[in-house]
Amino acid sequence: MVTFEKASYDELDYLWEAVYTTGETLKQFDKKNKIENQFKDIDQNILKSFILTNKKNPFDKYAVSLLDGFVYAANSNIIAGEYISKTSKIKLIYFRRIQRKLNAVSKPKITYFLGWHGKVNNKYKKHQIAISSDGNYIIAT
Repeated sequence: MVTFEKASYDELDYLWEAVYTTGETLKQFDKKNKIENQFKDIDQNILKSFILTNKKNPFDKYAVSLLDGFVYAANSNIIAGEYISKTSKIKLIYFRRIQRKLNAVSKPKITYFLGWHGKVNNKYKKHQIAISSDGNYIIAT
């Protein structure tokens, strides 16, 4: 975790939330305590799902379930992934690519990548999607 920075928060379109098998959650930003949690703060050993929610439209969200192996859109439609057994060992994929115009004051364009990778039936598998700042997604599996 790092100290909360308003500029960092303001340029993001989507915020993440980790949901654990214990029922607890870890949000990317904790404004009350003025901290920003980072990807490395997520305990992947008990991670149930990972949700990206649009700050301006809470109905615009994407989620990956580490229990069933599917990536979902806001309307609960499966958009990527495959069914996995309980013996599968998968890990979360999440990162951002930021495109900034040099010497510009405009907001950067951010692409969010979400999915999972790991062993399923003794074979390495990877499923991920790319989500643009405007909420359009591209399956990049």
